[in-house]
Amino acid sequence: MQYKKVNQALTKEFGAGQVELRKAKKDQSWEYALWFFADVPAPSVIEKAKGIVGSFEQATEWFVELVFQSEE
Repeated sequence: MQYKKVNQALTKEFGAGQVELRKAKKDQSWEYALWFFADVPAPSVIEKAKGIVGSFEQATEWFVELVFQSEE
């Protein structure tokens, strides 16, 4: 995955500090995760961000059932 290029595209679309693609820890069953700084991003924002990632890496599968939100 081209994290730097993906994150540049995400920043261009959403602005700095809004969403980024992060590499997953070695013990996780996925390669990367979208990290939203808004605790509850709009569904349209999530879909648009997934589309941007998908434009760099085809056959992307999202584990939506594993979505985590902070308690704040």
